Amino acid sequence: MTKQKELNPDGVSLMGCTYIYAPRGQAGEYAPLATNPYRGCGHACAYCYVPLVLKMKRPDFDAGAFPRPTSSRTCAISIYSVPSGMPTRRR
Repeated sequence: MTKQKELNPDGVSLMGCTYIYAPRGQAGEYAPLATNPYRGCGHACAYCYVPLVLKMKRPDFDAGAFPRPTSSRTCAISIYSVPSGMPTRRR
């Protein structure tokens, strides 16, 4: 059995988990948790700021979306670590 993890101050996301997070702003209206198991994008929009935020070289980012190496395993472990009685919606 996996040891349960603690929740972040937002009351929904798990401490130490970078793949599953609580969306902020209007995105939080749709679901209390979100995940982004991919890195990169193939659209190559000239105005995109994401490569700078991720500290990726623009050609590497624009090469396409690829699964993060450990995302499936990490997400599965994180999901099974959710404390029982976790709220299904943020208010």
